[in-house]
Amino acid sequence: MDANPVDGKAFCAFLTEEEPKLKSIGSPVGAQAALTVDLAGWVEKHPEQKPRTASDLDDASQQSCPELRSSIVAAAGYSSFQKTFG
Repeated sequence: MDANPVDGKAFCAFLTEEEPKLKSIGSPVGAQAALTVDLAGWVEKHPEQKPRTASDLDDASQQSCPELRSSIVAAAGYSSFQKTFG
């Protein structure tokens, strides 16, 4: 199996910027929509880190910033990126 293309440190830096925005939205549906749009923009700017599946996002963030990951996916109303983006 190929290595995870998502760099945990870079992805967590993105999540750090996203967290206050997503929490301020106050709605899981709104947070998921905002995260989807912003993540698409991030991947476009970092094509070398294009995740194969949402599980790559979970793996990278669980290793590099597990508490932040939990906060982000909870704001979107889910328990993982895999469940958020299916």
